[in-house]
Amino acid sequence: MRWHAKWRQVAPPKYKYLPQIDECAYYISLIEFNKQLVIYEHLNDSSLVVNNFTTLYKTSLEGGYNRDKISTEELVEIYYAIKDTNILSGCYKYMNRLPFIVCYNGKHLLLSMPQEILEKIMHMLSWEDLCMFLKASGYLSCIYTTG
Repeated sequence: MRWHAKWRQVAPPKYKYLPQIDECAYYISLIEFNKQLVIYEHLNDSSLVVNNFTTLYKTSLEGGYNRDKISTEELVEIYYAIKDTNILSGCYKYMNRLPFIVCYNGKHLLLSMPQEILEKIMHMLSWEDLCMFLKASGYLSCIYTTG
């Protein structure tokens, strides 16, 4: 028993908190424990959304208990909320690959251009090229639709 306690120590949970990300009184906290990465979104109307980035499920505690799969669009929204922060630094160990891909695609040089310039480029493309351009990045396909 003493050997087990010495070599199989339980790591303390990592906890990070971002106070008021934008003007909508949007708060985010992150906890990494028990091989799970969980992001809590505290919205201004006192509702709470729990996003598990390991299993890619979200649980909404607003008006009851609702559990759904996290969509790519929701991952992009979360990325927009935390893109200028370092809240995910050092917390990639238990993250599913899809949020990591969304974060990586969001840092692409083309996407770092101002939105007006990106839209001008998109207006210059033919329909087929525009569809291929948007399909090239899961991040772009969530922001812009070709329907």
